[in-house]
Amino acid sequence: SRQITSVMIEGGSSLSAHALHDGVVDKVVFFIAPKIICGRDSYPATGGRACPSLEDAYRLRDLRVRRVGDDLMVEGYVVK
Repeated sequence: SRQITSVMIEGGSSLSAHALHDGVVDKVVFFIAPKIICGRDSYPATGGRACPSLEDAYRLRDLRVRRVGDDLMVEGYVVK
């Protein structure tokens, strides 16, 4: 056995949504740039099915926020 304890998934909105939906995500790291991208054709952080309400949204615990250059890095663990 290889004793693999973690795997990083770095992909687009579709891969992120599938990984969250399949329950294989424990921790997320988001980078937020000081830019606002507008329009219906802009890309969301996660794709897939919309949450019917905020009650159905994925929640994060043990949040850490820090500045990385001009960006913000937000880390947290998915509440299951």
